[in-house]
Amino acid sequence: MKKTTALISITSALCLMLSACGGSAAATTAAPAQAPAATTTAAAAAEAPKQDAGFDFKGTVKILCDSESGTNEDLLCRAIASSCEEVSDATFIVENVPGGNSATAVQTLKSSKTTDRDMTILLESNSMALSMLQGTNPYKLEDIQIVSKISTDWYTVVTTTATGFKNWNDALEYIKAHPGELNWGCSGAKNNSNLFFSVLSKDADIDANYVSYSGTGKAKVGLVAGDVQIMAATSANLLDNLREEGTEYVPLLTNRPTNEFEGVDFTTCTEMGYETTNAITSSRAIYTDSVASDAEVKWLANILGKAVKTDSFKEFSVTNNIISDYMDTAEAEEWFKGYCETAVEMIPAME
Repeated sequence: MKKTTALISITSALCLMLSACGGSAAATTAAPAQAPAATTTAAAAAEAPKQDAGFDFKGTVKILCDSESGTNEDLLCRAIASSCEEVSDATFIVENVPGGNSATAVQTLKSSKTTDRDMTILLESNSMALSMLQGTNPYKLEDIQIVSKISTDWYTVVTTTATGFKNWNDALEYIKAHPGELNWGCSGAKNNSNLFFSVLSKDADIDANYVSYSGTGKAKVGLVAGDVQIMAATSANLLDNLREEGTEYVPLLTNRPTNEFEGVDFTTCTEMGYETTNAITSSRAIYTDSVASDAEVKWLANILGKAVKTDSFKEFSVTNNIISDYMDTAEAEEWFKGYCETAVEMIPAME
């Protein structure tokens, strides 16, 4: 496969879009929280609702999930919903709205109005932003705003014992000696997996054939069958395979800056000097409509910050290989802007 090496600069219009991804629009009027009665005891105060003083919401928060029921993203949505209920007086429910490169979820978000009893938010990976930047999603970055980053999943590259590659350097040596011959499997095209491959190909100066599958499970079948010699996916989708007794899977490379996957020995992109590749992650965050008020965003961020610290969410994260790295709104906005800037530069490299 021949790669496009030319990069595009970020136009002033895109810069405006990127800066808009973290901004809030006009505030929705919210009734101020009532002050506690003067006779409230210390014990009663300890039992008081865990709400932000400027926004007291006790209704139902609907978390939209751009994925089918039972998927990794769906399970994460339900774990977050349960943990948010533990630390607030609101009810959190999940609604699955897959399809249209996140367009269905964003459309549902923007058509749902916040009231005293109802609020709608969206849990989505950064593939949503990628689809907006490529124009495969009819919505734009300025249509949504990020509240908090919930988790990051780094990409991992694996092979099987059948190839004879024992580590990334073995695979790298082969690819460089046989440009354009090795088949590299991933789930989907024009998405984060494709972007990871494109950025890594530039960083590592390799030429391999990108083979798109309709899901990670099918990519695994292709790898085991020998249709592809290497595949890449997020760590949550491959760690269990790598840890199975007698597994035929072989770990090669991860773009997690440090290899902290217990029991699995990856070479890191940092060790190889592939610094740009480290920016391409599958990171999930909570978003609201761009017209949500600052008070709503602050309240949500406060609840989410407490939810990820609950024992139940920590246990879920360990069981499901979720790497929880919560960011508050300011940090999340900065991360999101950086991801979008990198994506804009690298999109032309995807074929």
